[in-house]
Amino acid sequence: MSDTMTNFQTQSSSNKNCCSNTHNISNGTDEEMCQEKSHDSSTTENTATKENGKNTDEKHSKFTGFGIPLNVQRYEAVRKELGKENIESCIDFGASECRVIDQFSQIANLKQLTLVDLDRNTLVANLHRLTPRLMHYSRSVQLTVNVYEGDVTKYDSRMKNYDAITMIELIEHLIPEDLKKCCNTVFNQLRPKLVVVTTPNSQFNVVFGMTAGEMRHWDHKYEWTMSEFQSWGDEICTSFGYKVEYSGVGVTDLVPDVGFCSQIAVFKREEGFLSKPSIDLHQEVYKYITKIDFPFTTEESKQNILLESVKYYLRKYACDWNILGDHPEELDGRGLEETNDSNSVKVPLSELMLYSSVWENCKDRKALGDFLLSSGYTLSSDGESVLVEKIQFESNNYSSSSDESLNEDDQYGDAEDDYSRSLLIGGTYKVPCIEEQWD
Repeated sequence: MSDTMTNFQTQSSSNKNCCSNTHNISNGTDEEMCQEKSHDSSTTENTATKENGKNTDEKHSKFTGFGIPLNVQRYEAVRKELGKENIESCIDFGASECRVIDQFSQIANLKQLTLVDLDRNTLVANLHRLTPRLMHYSRSVQLTVNVYEGDVTKYDSRMKNYDAITMIELIEHLIPEDLKKCCNTVFNQLRPKLVVVTTPNSQFNVVFGMTAGEMRHWDHKYEWTMSEFQSWGDEICTSFGYKVEYSGVGVTDLVPDVGFCSQIAVFKREEGFLSKPSIDLHQEVYKYITKIDFPFTTEESKQNILLESVKYYLRKYACDWNILGDHPEELDGRGLEETNDSNSVKVPLSELMLYSSVWENCKDRKALGDFLLSSGYTLSSDGESVLVEKIQFESNNYSSSSDESLNEDDQYGDAEDDYSRSLLIGGTYKVPCIEEQWD
């Protein structure tokens, strides 16, 4: 890899704005800066055109940004690559603002995610992004997220035996010497079965109105063309026994043949390759910051949710029939039918499957029917409906005065019980009032 890295070293040393130290920068800001620059340039040109009295219509369209933010496209693309390989554990080097969590937490089989970055302050300032949200409760396996302050150029034995490693917009922040160390750490010492790398494509910079040699971020040590990136990736495969596929995200039709804005390399480990010998020391050089255990739903809890949901909706249908039975027009489209003995109501399974709490926990009507039978319910002869007993109300003359006979617990019972005791009077529901009584 020496010839290729020599060229990159020359490019790096010619960049007056770059820093010599290794530093991981936010993944989402580089293109935003370029888009602002492109917008400012466009504004300047328009102003000059107006001052000169020329036609204000621009000859060429200006780049106004991507429909979906580029950083979101990157995270989604990487997440899909991990999902294809059924990854259960992953390290994200250069995690910075922890933004990968929104996409990576959607990987169904992912059990362990470790976020590593050299900048401890940025990690700590963005730990709030790792707070579990409502959508995470639908996971079927628990996801544990560990956060470390660490340098990708240094080996830490705790990072061993992970299925995958991602480096999203990281390598362009490493000086060539550190990039070599990074490659040795990732591809030789840790050696996961999958590595996903993304980096800017310098050929796309013309779309942002940038000049030759100009870079998207002050800390970039180099930005590679497509051929340079692929040359580096091919050498990785030769040196460490991987195969690679190239792709990218962020496209435009404003300028032809510039490729993707952000290019992606997906490395897959080849079995049987004799890697370079390395001393497998037990060393823990990264500094632990925190751990977050995400919620998940077990099969047992799914069954409980399904059972309680079915109970609720069947009770609701029984109430609806009792209240609206004399008003069939109100029941149109529901498919409810009275049984021959007039003691029960047939509720179609297809009607129950309309509710998210049912279909999210039961794959189809047949599975729902089997579940109802095992839970003690009775199905119709064709197996397409479940029978539910009608709810008999004690009185048809419910009045507000009856509230006075209710104790405090009854008056403040749940809304479902109040609904069940309500009666249809004059075509409207009369529900017991639990607020202050007004004369």
